[in-house]
Amino acid sequence: MLTLKRCFASSLLAVLFALPSITLGQEVEPNNTCLDAQDVGPQILPFMIAGSLDSVEGAPDIDFFLFTGTPGDLVRADHQGASSGNGTLGDPFLGLFDADCVLIDINDDTGSLDSRLIFPVPVNGTYVLAATVCCDSEFLGGGQGTYLLTVSPLQVAGSITGRLVNARDGTPVSGDSPTFAFVELFRCTDGFCFEFVGFQQADSNGNFRFDSDINGNPLLAGAYRIQASASGFNFLPTDPFELAENQALDLGDIAMTPLSLIGSVSGRLVDAIDGTPLLGFGPPFAFAELQRCEGPDCFGIAGTPTDDQGRFRFDGVVFSLAPGRYRVLAFAEDYEPATTPQFDVAENEEFEIGDIGLSPFPIQFGAIEACEIPPGGGLCEYGIELRNRGPGRFKGEAWSTVDFFPNEFPARSSRFQVGRVGTSNPMPVRLNFSTEQTVSLRFQLDVPGNVPDNSTICATATVGTDPDPQFHNLGDRFLFCAATQSGNFVLLSDKEGRKRMRELKQQQLR
Repeated sequence: MLTLKRCFASSLLAVLFALPSITLGQEVEPNNTCLDAQDVGPQILPFMIAGSLDSVEGAPDIDFFLFTGTPGDLVRADHQGASSGNGTLGDPFLGLFDADCVLIDINDDTGSLDSRLIFPVPVNGTYVLAATVCCDSEFLGGGQGTYLLTVSPLQVAGSITGRLVNARDGTPVSGDSPTFAFVELFRCTDGFCFEFVGFQQADSNGNFRFDSDINGNPLLAGAYRIQASASGFNFLPTDPFELAENQALDLGDIAMTPLSLIGSVSGRLVDAIDGTPLLGFGPPFAFAELQRCEGPDCFGIAGTPTDDQGRFRFDGVVFSLAPGRYRVLAFAEDYEPATTPQFDVAENEEFEIGDIGLSPFPIQFGAIEACEIPPGGGLCEYGIELRNRGPGRFKGEAWSTVDFFPNEFPARSSRFQVGRVGTSNPMPVRLNFSTEQTVSLRFQLDVPGNVPDNSTICATATVGTDPDPQFHNLGDRFLFCAATQSGNFVLLSDKEGRKRMRELKQQQLR
């Protein structure tokens, strides 16, 4: 294999001939243990060693090199192979040891399959580098192929600062809502800026500062590029720039081009009869969906619950809303969905829809009485009030379904209907009552005592209107969820119960 080493070293001479500042050395065996490391001695950096790993069955190869330098000097060691065209070794692996052969650091990949370590020369001025192949973390050897080991001096720079601004008016592009601007820093080599150095969110005035890399190491002199991103703005990669030794470089204002966006679309969801606002974070859980329209077809692009005044707002920057044609689709429990006519919104326009009235179902779900399941199981009685707010008598039926999610694998949930006397007579309750009249429905559920711990029981009520109530559903209402803990049934809050039921149903779909 000595011929291979000589050929590899010879091929490098032509490349390095025009670079007299680089010294080329060659690996010399035996150097298979740290104690037998090849003594390179003091060298004028950068210094290259052309080597090869010549492992055969029963004789793994690894190369150790002993270097001498000035204590405290920052150096970089690169172990390169096939991925960078600097040899045939497939996946270099690099180790750093002190003069007593105590392992200091290791590296496998740095932006490619090549390995790199950056470190200060130890206080005694000597260190050992081990060239091997992935993933030889015990440094026993085993690779095959040629490589380059390069030790280079590093110049420490100071910092890189700048400010992101709007190219139109010079105002700061903030790291806060709604723009959420952030900056990435990349190091450039031979015109290619792929080496990730770090990232950070801009402050409220668009300012950023880098004085170290993502691992806390100081920045090195050399070429860099900034990449900036922000909601509502085009992605911005700067041109490469040079950072000199000890330099505190201020890039000044970096102008970002804003996207062509609307200002916002806002409005309020209200009861179409009495004008009361419909809340989104409690009953009736009102929700607005913004749809973009292309011709007659509209599709949802954003959604939000209303606030405690029934209002909603779709911010153009937050949702990246381009000028165009839109409409709003509104939902709420116990209400008919409502859709606005299509409307056009121009760039930077703050479009106010006003009140969107949702028509209530003739039957309004009222107060819920959840049940307390006795410890160890037993009879659970629960109920709900219904109010007829339609223009005349209401005729139909109401029923309750129970979802049971056992804590078993594989999960086999079940759904069944209950009635006034439980599962033995699960017939729907007949409804016939006048306008503004309120009725109270009662249901029973007999829970066995052998329900596995961490299981969940959830109940729902449904109302349908004549004729054929089961095929003319006027709405469902979540009633309660209870979970088993140490043999007892714990009633979940309305919010927790809704969340638990939603998560369990989603798990079933996976």
